[in-house]
Amino acid sequence: MPSTRTKLRPRSRSHLIPAGVVRSLVRHASLWLLSLQSWPVAVSAQQDSLKACTLLTSTELTASIGGSVSHPTGIFSPKNPRLGRNGDFWSCEETVGTHKLWIFYDTLPVTEEGKKLTQEMQNRLRKQGYEIQTKELNGSLCSTIFLPSGSKSTLAGTSCGRDNGPYHVLVKVEASGSSDLISMEKVASLVEKAAGRVPPQ
Repeated sequence: MPSTRTKLRPRSRSHLIPAGVVRSLVRHASLWLLSLQSWPVAVSAQQDSLKACTLLTSTELTASIGGSVSHPTGIFSPKNPRLGRNGDFWSCEETVGTHKLWIFYDTLPVTEEGKKLTQEMQNRLRKQGYEIQTKELNGSLCSTIFLPSGSKSTLAGTSCGRDNGPYHVLVKVEASGSSDLISMEKVASLVEKAAGRVPPQ
């Protein structure tokens, strides 16, 4: 499928991002909120906190992104309906060369709160002139965020997500600008490998 590049403008709300990519953004927003509440849980479950970091090897990351791998940190937050957590999630942050990389996998449902946060995120990006390029690659839904001219934001980067049974797996690689972006093809290859290694539920 050929890639599409969409200029984010107020009048184009209904077709900014394909539904599958919106789903990933909804999960991103939910994961971000969840991570703010999960540090005590992560500390009490340290044996699980780095599980997401084991889905991709240092050799694979170096081959795809370049540079050595260092400083892995992880979070695990188990399902807890009393606290509004209706699924498990794991995350990993690593430094690969000059890039920050995140690996997420979860069983979280897409919620109305997540949809609202995603819409707010889209509105902010649209007003600031961001562009998003999207593409489907071998069953993974990928997106690349391009910064407005002169912006120093850390939002630039490429992410790809895919499902494997009850799990949604996502890999994101941050970039400092357009010249520093990792291709969708490389990130799609990484998320396909990671999704194939999530443990059976």
